[in-house]
Amino acid sequence: MGNPEFHIVFELDTGERVEYCRRMVAAELRDGCYLNIATYAPTCISDQEFARLVVDAARRQPGS
Repeated sequence: MGNPEFHIVFELDTGERVEYCRRMVAAELRDGCYLNIATYAPTCISDQEFARLVVDAARRQPGS
């Protein structure tokens, strides 16, 4: 994803639409090529809630 979208809308099975906003973009080197990795979160969560989700996810990563 060379230029990740800023907003993405998904429709749930229930028909409810949830809007996500890009919160972070990181470049990661894989097999000699840089890839942009975008992280999204629902627009309704605060920056503090998002930071907590990122920390919790990092704790669950193997080798951390």
